Amino acid sequence: RGKTLPVGSLQANAWGLHDVAGNVWEWTCSAYDEDYGKNGEQRCAGKNYAGWVALRGGSWSIEPRRVRSANRFWYGPFHRFNYLGLRLAQD
Repeated sequence: RGKTLPVGSLQANAWGLHDVAGNVWEWTCSAYDEDYGKNGEQRCAGKNYAGWVALRGGSWSIEPRRVRSANRFWYGPFHRFNYLGLRLAQD
């Protein structure tokens, strides 16, 4: 593909969710820690973090064998690329 696609363009997974991995790296609100440490999972409410943050999943910009939900990478919140995104969710 070589580019980011509109939401819903990729095939749904076994749970009916679209675009879970392979379109864009998903920003998280967890501080990146190579060994997970104390920053494994955090809730975003009230967070104002300026260091390296964890990205999840992988995007069209990496080799397909590395696109998986357990894949992690890092960037600073000041980075902007067409292969980075976020997931909006509603309870």
